[in-house]
Amino acid sequence: MQIKLRYAVHVVVLATISFCSAFTVCAQTGTTPGQSNPDSPGAEGSISTGKDTSPLNFANALNITAAREADAFKTFQNIPDAQFEKKVKAGDDFLRKYSNSVLVPFVHSILSVTYIQGGQPEKGFAEGEKALSIRSNDTRTLANLAQAMARLNNADVPNRVEKAEQYAQKCIQLTPTLPRPEGTSVQDFAADNNKNLAMAHSALGTVNIRRGNYAAAIPDLEEAIRLDAGKDPANFYLLGVASQNSSHYAEAADAFSKCAAIAPANLQPTCRDAAAQAQKRVAAKSGQ
Repeated sequence: MQIKLRYAVHVVVLATISFCSAFTVCAQTGTTPGQSNPDSPGAEGSISTGKDTSPLNFANALNITAAREADAFKTFQNIPDAQFEKKVKAGDDFLRKYSNSVLVPFVHSILSVTYIQGGQPEKGFAEGEKALSIRSNDTRTLANLAQAMARLNNADVPNRVEKAEQYAQKCIQLTPTLPRPEGTSVQDFAADNNKNLAMAHSALGTVNIRRGNYAAAIPDLEEAIRLDAGKDPANFYLLGVASQNSSHYAEAADAFSKCAAIAPANLQPTCRDAAAQAQKRVAAKSGQ
């Protein structure tokens, strides 16, 4: 029995929550907004440069921002995504009031995640692409868009799968070239990059599943699982789909079982049923 990707549609919300909860605008710098001192000279116009200065990284962007502007950004950033309307309004207000701010691409990045997690993916994709139009090497946004676009099945939007593939490939290509910002430990920098690479490889695996290239999807999904410290259950489910349709039934049963063990309650029955199907195929094959 072939398992179609229609089952993967059920994990879109789960997958979105998974990658959105890991997103912070300062993930690639190791710097939190609270580390910026608005009363320091750097907060009013001098650049505190790290190793990543082109394009401007988050730490530098915040340091050259006026105090009121920085405070407005921090207020926006700290609003929980669950307070959807409040967060979107704060982001829109910032963009209107500080349209020339160096923080604009970071606002678009956060709004992208907020919209996707809030069930408005098309607006989220638009915000993410606005961020990329300003900071084209923003690997976190590339990874977020790639994974979300690959997992969202929308036949009405042309070239969506191709765009997901392009974003994922660009993230993977750029990541080894990124300089480590000053003040960021080797371990933290590697962890942040691994989060992005996990999403990018997951996207590529999903793209191959959508194209029916199940065997080709397996290496990317395995790499996504290896890199993902948070262990997104959607990756285990997708690996199960790819393995089952490649006649690797034992591997499929294992992947589906791992999905069932960590998935939220609404996804567990799907993963358990898929694991049982795969186990039956294993038994049937061994009995031949």
